[in-house]
Amino acid sequence: MARLAWVSLNVGTTPSPQIQGMELSSFRGLQPLLDQPQLFDVVVLDGPAEAMGEAALHLRSDRRYYLEIVYISRPGDTWCAALTDGEIPGDGTAIESAWQQWHERKLLFNRGQTPEQLDHTLLCWLWLRPGSTIKQVRAHC
Repeated sequence: MARLAWVSLNVGTTPSPQIQGMELSSFRGLQPLLDQPQLFDVVVLDGPAEAMGEAALHLRSDRRYYLEIVYISRPGDTWCAALTDGEIPGDGTAIESAWQQWHERKLLFNRGQTPEQLDHTLLCWLWLRPGSTIKQVRAHC
């Protein structure tokens, strides 16, 4: 069973009903999640589009989470489109199925070893997400 982290970027939001019954931990903000020694299999970001985009950028910058499944709870911004796996599926079964497929593919890639080099990481990202594409995103300076 996938371990799921719900990250609330707004005060007072709660996990959506479709994931009730899953092994779930809730966090108020991204930093409490990143402070956890435990790695979660699936992360759901919940909050305003811009906040989810910023959180996705920080989450993907953490070596532990740059390949894991990251969903958003509602439509997001361009950062969300580039850095997450899209909106959360409609029910816990779909989430579990997506994680199971992702997990099996990860075990096949590089014999389950986490890639170290940038080009291997990029190939692994594409391998774990069939149908994905590479999009260029520039920070607004």
